[in-house]
Amino acid sequence: MKSYIKTSSALFVDENLKFSWLYFCFALLVFQSIDAQHLQKNVFVHNWFDNITGVESSELHYGQVYLEKHRSKSTQTKFFISPEFRQGVVYFNNQPYFNLNLKYDVYEDNLIVQVKNRLGGKPLILRKEHIDSFVIENHTFKNITPRSAESEVSPGFYEIYRTTPFFSVLKKHHKRLLNNLGNSISYDEFKDLEPGFVLEYKNELFILKKTKDIGLIFPEYSDDLKMVIDQSLKGAKLIDDTSIDTLIDFLHEQLSHTKDEE
Repeated sequence: MKSYIKTSSALFVDENLKFSWLYFCFALLVFQSIDAQHLQKNVFVHNWFDNITGVESSELHYGQVYLEKHRSKSTQTKFFISPEFRQGVVYFNNQPYFNLNLKYDVYEDNLIVQVKNRLGGKPLILRKEHIDSFVIENHTFKNITPRSAESEVSPGFYEIYRTTPFFSVLKKHHKRLLNNLGNSISYDEFKDLEPGFVLEYKNELFILKKTKDIGLIFPEYSDDLKMVIDQSLKGAKLIDDTSIDTLIDFLHEQLSHTKDEE
């Protein structure tokens, strides 16, 4: 009888351990999948809410109806990438809104959203002061507001051109209006201008117009940067896509080495 009791107890404990182990494994798998699923769930929840309530039921209704003021017939339009609406994301008052139809008016620096057809279908210009950032065609834009009135950096939307652990480089797109007279109708064309670049470093914004400007921000590397400018960039004076990439790569490498030596 005693032997039976011991055997039964051992079986009971063994079953408990087996159950506890299976429960632990299951819980571990669940928790490991939470981070991977978090973004997908976040997207799903917000998309579900928008489909049920519509854009006008959210904070995105802050804006004015967009009315086209320019007539274009060529590919030289005032919009970033395309005049057609593209699927994107807006962070509005720190709240993400996914799978919206967006287009960015570079000329007037406005973000436009297409409202659902069942809600009127009219495009809205979103109020800039409420926009934190947005994404169109894998290009991320950040709403910059200089911290002081004395800053030379103009407010507006800047593309996050490059990001490193030490600094970020922002790119400001510009377009110029060109009037193109047709046979009987006047059309507007827009020309891409040279972009502007801003370096964001330690919560400060620095305008980059000339290649030597980076050496003024990082004087400890100014001699090395000058050598890069003279040799790799053949003495280039102005900042453009090519020169900024070369200087960023070099500066990031130098900062990384300095950090490793600390």
